[in-house]
Amino acid sequence: MRRDVIPPQWEKHDDVSLAGRIAAWHSAEPLTFVYSREGVEVPCRLSIRPGADRLLILFNGAVDRQRSRSGIVFQRSSWREEFDAHCLWVADPTITHSIQMRIGWGQLNGVDFLPCTAAPLVKAVAHALGCEPARRRLYYGSSAGGFQALATAALDEGAAVMVNNPQTDWLKYPFLRDVDLVTRLALRRSSAEQVREEFPWRSDLRALFELCEHAPRVEYHVNFSSKFDVEDHYRPLREWYEADDARAERFVSRSYRDGSRGVSAHAPLPREQTVSALHRNLASLT
Repeated sequence: MRRDVIPPQWEKHDDVSLAGRIAAWHSAEPLTFVYSREGVEVPCRLSIRPGADRLLILFNGAVDRQRSRSGIVFQRSSWREEFDAHCLWVADPTITHSIQMRIGWGQLNGVDFLPCTAAPLVKAVAHALGCEPARRRLYYGSSAGGFQALATAALDEGAAVMVNNPQTDWLKYPFLRDVDLVTRLALRRSSAEQVREEFPWRSDLRALFELCEHAPRVEYHVNFSSKFDVEDHYRPLREWYEADDARAERFVSRSYRDGSRGVSAHAPLPREQTVSALHRNLASLT
């Protein structure tokens, strides 16, 4: 991550210092900080809900770089009062490589992969807040944020996931410019084919789940009016889950049809419906 995009007032924490900071944080306002682990730095925002025993982790989708020149935003952080849960927002540092990048899928670079840092981050926050075991944690994201949510949950066995029109294989994202920018600028590879050959588990969630030997419990919201979301992302992952009886019961489909927004059929559900679904999923955590 480019360090010049981080506001100087943001604190930097590792696992140990973060636990102490959370214990000492008594403000109703969120704590914004940079999590540092093994050379990877991740911008985060944490909202602490007194008395809560559940943790909601949220990831960004595409970022409007006209509105955020740095690329660091915490989408849906204004929703924090809606939930009877602690909320942790994780921004993807990948897109700080270039003002041209609006999506990064947590790829970071040719060595580091955001979910490998985000999972220990979540576990450190959860431990400090008492949101253990993992079944008290819910990951959420739409589009590229959904990819990151599913990938990170694969490394946090027992946690649940709710996603809306995620990419499950980001190399099949139809806006090829975004794929090309991540391939060239972040991963420093010449083609999508090279990425798939070298890093199958970093692009295709099925390969990642196989590698982790764990398929997270997922509630998958998909707009059947968005052809590429259904054909290239939803159906391949659903069929992978259904190929094994034990896995199949961990996959819940929530399909809908909304063609009213034309080319925006890929867009996530409106706020009211998303919040309602997140409430239901949080309430189901035991």
